[in-house]
This record gives sequence, structure tokens and C-alpha cells, in this order.
Amino acid sequence: MSDIVIVQYIGLPEEAKLIRNAVFQDEQKIPHEYEFDEYDPICHQWVVFVSGAPAGTARLIVKPDNETGKIGRVAVLQDYRRVGIGGKLIAQIEEFATNTLGLSKLELSAQATKRGWYEGRGYEAVGEPYIEDGLLHLQMMKKSLRNS
Repeated sequence: MSDIVIVQYIGLPEEAKLIRNAVFQDEQKIPHEYEFDEYDPICHQWVVFVSGAPAGTARLIVKPDNETGKIGRVAVLQDYRRVGIGGKLIAQIEEFATNTLGLSKLELSAQATKRGWYEGRGYEAVGEPYIEDGLLHLQMMKKSLRNS
């Protein structure tokens, strides 16, 4: 996994669509109408490429307070999981959020099964679990990005 390149976009690139379809619709059976929304054409998006092949994706929406970003649609294709792709992707988004956008905190809606993974990256669960798109989720937040 040495040839990893992370590319940032404004708007939804075709590679991100393919990854999200494979992970959320094919694997997790989330209906298509829940997966793509009005933010996709206008938010920051990232695609991770491994040896030229798309492997993971995520997006960042800047909230109206201009201090908070919402990470979403984090997905890594099955063949590329557990090798650090997701961690590199989140780290790059955090760096961009802090150094380029000047955001002070990030939030996300994590699938409950991913809680420990996000906690290992400094995110804390906020509030009670809830159902989103048929799956149990937790609201999570990371404050003080400048110290991460």
C-alpha cells in the first residue's frame, strides 16, 4: 500500500459515487435515495487512490457557523480496509479543515460499529444513539483541532 494518493475535489467525482454505491448500497443495503443529496455538488470531497484505483472517499460540509465542519459519507472499499486508508483520509480532512478553512471542531454521524475507530482518532460520542438510514448511529465530535 505504498502508492497512496488522496485527491480533493469540490463536488462529487465519479469515483466517489462508485465507492459509495459499493459500500452503502451494495454492502449495507442503504436505499439510493438516502445516499446522494443536495450537498454533494457543492461540498469538499476526497477520493483515496491506491496504485491508481479508487479505494476510499469522504466529504466535508462547512456548517453555517463557519467554525464547525461535518464529515460524512466515509467509505472504504472492502479490499482496502484495515490497512490505514480511512485513517489517512480522516487525517487529511482534519488538516484541511484546520489549516485551510480555519475550523475549530468537526462532527460526524458514525455508524455505532465504528465508534471505537473514531474514538481512537480523538472523537467523542455526544448524545444518545439513533437510527439513520436503518442503521444505529452516534453523533460524534472532535474539538480543538489545532491540537490534533
